[in-house]
Amino acid sequence: MIFNKYNIKKIIVGVVLVFISVRVYAQNKQSMSWNQCLELATSNNTSIKVSNHSYNSANYTLKASYLKLLPDLDLDASYQKTDLDQFYSWGYKAELRLPNMTNYYLIRSSKSKLTSSDINKRLTYINTIKEIKETFINLGFIHKEIELYEKIIKRSLANKKLSENRYQSGRDARWTFLQSSLVYEQNLQEYDKIKKELVIQNEKLINLIYPVDNHPTSIIYPDLSTIEEKVTDKTQVLNKISQHPQVLLSKSNLEQKEISYHEDLSDFLPDLSVFATYSRHKTHSITDDEDRWNKTWSVGVTATFKILSSFETYARSSASYETLASSKLTHQQTIEDLKVSIEDAYTKYQNSIDQLKISEMNLDVSRSRASTRQKEYEIGLSDYTDWSNSQDQLSSSERSLLNAQKNKLIALINLNQVIGE
Repeated sequence: MIFNKYNIKKIIVGVVLVFISVRVYAQNKQSMSWNQCLELATSNNTSIKVSNHSYNSANYTLKASYLKLLPDLDLDASYQKTDLDQFYSWGYKAELRLPNMTNYYLIRSSKSKLTSSDINKRLTYINTIKEIKETFINLGFIHKEIELYEKIIKRSLANKKLSENRYQSGRDARWTFLQSSLVYEQNLQEYDKIKKELVIQNEKLINLIYPVDNHPTSIIYPDLSTIEEKVTDKTQVLNKISQHPQVLLSKSNLEQKEISYHEDLSDFLPDLSVFATYSRHKTHSITDDEDRWNKTWSVGVTATFKILSSFETYARSSASYETLASSKLTHQQTIEDLKVSIEDAYTKYQNSIDQLKISEMNLDVSRSRASTRQKEYEIGLSDYTDWSNSQDQLSSSERSLLNAQKNKLIALINLNQVIGE
């Protein structure tokens, strides 16, 4: 009787703890759709904000390169005192220089860098949203796993009681009851592990979509039904591979190497500069109370021929050529690697669909077998081992189905990331 009372107490404590945990868990949940999550992430995610700032910086750099083409206008004023006189002066000077090769390549380079920054911003958005969506899905399925384990714990508790009754009535050996108790305890431990993982994934999602200084304390409950399962045709994706962000970024990097190479080649040419200046200054002598105006203007062309530095230019342009050749090969390899990644992603997604179908059929078989063995065990037509195995197989099939459902969604978001959506 002491043994029975002890186990009854453990059963009661376990049930109470599960009940309290479920009650607190249910009260602290905050349902969230994928669109709500996406809206929060777009506004608050740090990586997305940083990429936006980088793009804005590149945009201002391009504007600065254009503003260098404007004429210079200087205003000056001075006051001087000597042992013979004291005077002050003021004036202005305007200078205009026509664009040269330096300005040309500066603008081209700034444009190319702005393009790269824009593509990087897009890729950052795609990769960040993929990470957020994966966390959203993982958290959603952890909730589903918790709900599943609540059912499994309830079922294993009923199985434990059934096994205990059969042991007390002498129809089964003592080890069968101990085995059922062990299964129940293992389910409780697994349930506790899943709840800890829930806290980790919940905090991870909060860090990704909420401002750093405004984290909610609730548990997010992702509504997985709001995720659109859209798959773009593979042939269509491969036909438009030249517009893929990774290919565009590689092409932009290649363009920057070409600009650098041609800029180095331009150093062999004489440095020409066409300019026009005009200045006007007024000087007033305080002692003589006399104004003197000084006006000057100039127009000219300067040409600088580089002699000894041409050897350095040759070495530098040769290095740029090798870098350009390497970038061309890298660009072609990027396209080929991307084709392989796309094919692989589509294959994995199709495999996840096939695995989901198998898991659904396995669950139907496990349910039917467990139901049959349950009835046979209760009336003594089946032994404990067959009955216990059928229960274990049912729980395993239920977990496998959840994993298959999650793996299908994960394969889908991996596919969307690879194809640049």
